[in-house]
Amino acid sequence: MTTDTRTIHTLSVTAPGRPGRAPLTWGQRQVYRDMFRAADGRPYNDVGGALLPPGLDLDTVFDVLVELVRRHESLRTTFGPGPSGGGPVQRVAASGTLHVEVVDLPDLPRDALFSLVMREDQRLMGTRFNLDSELLLRPVVFRHRGTPSGVSLAVPKIVADLSGLRLLVADLVALAEAARDGRAAPAPPVGRQPFDQALFEQSSEGRRVGRSSLRRIRKELEAFPADLFTASAEPMPQRYWRGGITSRALPLAVGALAARHRTSTTVVLLAAAVAVLGHTAGRPDVGLQLISRNRHDLLQRDVVSTVVQNVPATFRVGGSGFSELVRTTWSAAMRAYRGARFDLADMAEAVREVERSRGEAIDLDCYFNDTRADQAPRPEAVRASAERIREAQADTEFQWEEHVEHDALSVFVEVFDQPTHPELMRLCLYVDTARVAPGLARRMLLAVERLLVEAVERDLSPAEVAALAAVEPREDDRHEAEYSGTVPRRGSWRTGGTE
Repeated sequence: MTTDTRTIHTLSVTAPGRPGRAPLTWGQRQVYRDMFRAADGRPYNDVGGALLPPGLDLDTVFDVLVELVRRHESLRTTFGPGPSGGGPVQRVAASGTLHVEVVDLPDLPRDALFSLVMREDQRLMGTRFNLDSELLLRPVVFRHRGTPSGVSLAVPKIVADLSGLRLLVADLVALAEAARDGRAAPAPPVGRQPFDQALFEQSSEGRRVGRSSLRRIRKELEAFPADLFTASAEPMPQRYWRGGITSRALPLAVGALAARHRTSTTVVLLAAAVAVLGHTAGRPDVGLQLISRNRHDLLQRDVVSTVVQNVPATFRVGGSGFSELVRTTWSAAMRAYRGARFDLADMAEAVREVERSRGEAIDLDCYFNDTRADQAPRPEAVRASAERIREAQADTEFQWEEHVEHDALSVFVEVFDQPTHPELMRLCLYVDTARVAPGLARRMLLAVERLLVEAVERDLSPAEVAALAAVEPREDDRHEAEYSGTVPRRGSWRTGGTE
């Protein structure tokens, strides 16, 4: 894309501010910590976007973006150190300047246009925000044949988690449709804004919620396996490797199994992942940190903010057939999610106490996260035959996606939508190569798919689960081809490190 296709516009925003300052919320504290530990020091952002309804001119789109900032306090919130060098605090500004880029797309076929937009999204992911002084939103408006056709929005993760970003994009579309139709803007979402949430968490009721969560977490930590994969080899150059399979069989298999077991596709994926992790590592139990969305509270459900938190969960793997594995996985996950609202400092102290009591360190750097917006079974998956699902395996493709030198994880299983191909699912494994060799990671991903496809045909016995899930190391596991380019992280949520 040539430089003369891009222009930058400066818009002024005024809205009610907040007097004084508040501490960070529990969710914000986790992200604030991890922003400074992101892989290779990269910006810690997320990007979302949507097509605009036809019939809008550029000035109307600018008005919509200004209104978007006015109605969401998190976009006008700044973050910085407290008085006398104390802990970080947040402030809500009454005014600010919004910088909007306008990119004119060439007249190309749809797939080529999408590639250009995704390239812009990757660039936006690298935006460096001044957390203490600017509006924390960076929009790009795409024009095609002279007409605004789409918008991408970049925000730091401290402003909005993935659910919050999706709410922001949905509100953008609702405002744009109202503007096109000449209707009044819809009422802004109702809920507890981050500033108010921080004050709630400091209240007696908020502290009660935190104590209740910590009681659950301490019990979980007492049973949490010390580690999953031990560091047993010299790491590869660029120590942390991330690879993924793109599969047509996976969404069909998990949908069919979720309908059969009356659960979500996330639980089915998690059950298969813990089976492969546990049997490959030779562990009867697997300890993972789940990323809890924490959107069940009505006052937080619709607010553009970051409320996700990592929470530890222990999964029993040894001796389980697939049906039992799904049931116990659901129970363990629900138990963890009920204890997922807590102060980060209290969590860290709980970890230290349990480690002292047990006399060993606990590896809390193993994660699972399903980033998909819709986790219900797709109708075509429920109807799919076992034969059709098995045939779909032939289309599965693997790609090394990313190598980085510095990060804070042992293993991380991630699940992604494919934006332009809803019939596909992307399953990724991000590993510390001192613990998991690249070739082993690649074959573990394929084992998850294989286990799920086989489970559609019959209820697998404990011996069958073990045989399908266990991946044996090979001598050539450290001799993998270089990755062929970075695959967009769009929609990812990764917060690494011990709580």
